[in-house]
Amino acid sequence: MTGNNPPGGPGDRPGPGGAGFGGFDPADLGQMFGQLSRMFSGTGDPLEPANLTQMARAQLGQFGADPSISDSVRAAVHDAAELAELWTDAATDMRVPSVRAQAWSRAEWVEATAPAWSRLLGPVVNSLQQQSVADLTQASGEGGPAGLDLSGLTRMVAPMMGAMLGNQVASGIARLASEVLGGADIGLPLVPAGSLVLLPTNLDAFAQGLERPLDEVRLYFALRESAQARLFAAAPWLTDRIATALASAATGSTPRLGDLSELMGQIDPSDPDAAMRAVAERMQESSDTPEQRARESALETLLALVIGWVDDVAAQAAAGRLPAEPVLQEALRRRRATGGPAEQVFAEVAGVQLRPRRVREAAALWAKLRAAGGAATRDRVWSHPDFLPGSSELDDPDAFVAAFTAPEPDMSAFDELTRPRDTGDAEPDADDEAAPPDADGGDEPGDTPGRA
Repeated sequence: MTGNNPPGGPGDRPGPGGAGFGGFDPADLGQMFGQLSRMFSGTGDPLEPANLTQMARAQLGQFGADPSISDSVRAAVHDAAELAELWTDAATDMRVPSVRAQAWSRAEWVEATAPAWSRLLGPVVNSLQQQSVADLTQASGEGGPAGLDLSGLTRMVAPMMGAMLGNQVASGIARLASEVLGGADIGLPLVPAGSLVLLPTNLDAFAQGLERPLDEVRLYFALRESAQARLFAAAPWLTDRIATALASAATGSTPRLGDLSELMGQIDPSDPDAAMRAVAERMQESSDTPEQRARESALETLLALVIGWVDDVAAQAAAGRLPAEPVLQEALRRRRATGGPAEQVFAEVAGVQLRPRRVREAAALWAKLRAAGGAATRDRVWSHPDFLPGSSELDDPDAFVAAFTAPEPDMSAFDELTRPRDTGDAEPDADDEAAPPDADGGDEPGDTPGRA
């Protein structure tokens, strides 16, 4: 960008009739817009899985070697998955019809998760594109430079935003592939249903310095994979709920182009690359309103509930069987606390900050529910989306647990009081509409959790 051009440079060129617009000649701006439009024409859908895969795999090399997975390692992952399934059976009644254990290289993870990223982030990118075009159209109508046709820029903005965000997503996927340990790291439904996925190359790196055998590390993360696979199978609505929350948070933080004349004052028409950066920086200015903070909190809470539930189930499955579990859990928590590629992806693309503190609070809530009513009570929360706690309930888990585990009120006394009595009068007329209520009082107690 060249916001402070020296005298006589591009920033001091007069506009039509010497009036100028941000110091630029509309002819120069028109040429620049044409160059930018050609840069992004024909790029296709950047969030299409094949395009995401190609862009992300092209960046994998900068994160180190990605060796193929040997048959012996795949066999070790399969054995860990079988044992994890047996142990997880004792920690939750949730089941998956069939589980497929898989050991993936980083490149395999990129290719296999690209469809999920496209499904989850496609609406986000579409929203950003539409809002950008709407902002530019409004700005050009209100204060566009005299004599300058902005139709070329308007046509260019949507593909430019798509290409820019697609590249950000691909870069984030590549970084994630270099660090994720499986499919259950960040609470998103990224792997195919029923898959128990581990990345041996990244597990080896994670295990270094922990002074624990690699087979214990592999087994612990297989437990986490087993737990998350069961959760998304038992709550099929959860994937759509996450996608909706993500789109809502991103829509609310959609950056605005703002006043076009101010933006033009920061652009050197002879430098299309700088112009693109100026537009990109403006796009990344997100709003900060109570409504937007509530949307971001809803997404953050939802992902924390998923990860926290996996934490609790894995800890129960490992209890008394895997002595390394506390060490591995603490190492994982420290890893979250430092922030990682997942947080960067959400921050860059959706403008959402994910805080690991919420995960700890969610895990504590699930543990309290389990202590109050057993694993079945804890898991019953996932039986309907309306039962899920919100951010305020993470702040006060005891109140949520008390309300959710409260017994249904005993309606038998009320039924007795309202039951018609035999007074010896004549039989009621057949035309009477009143009928004695069902003595059972409707639903059986316990069909619906007691929620305040």
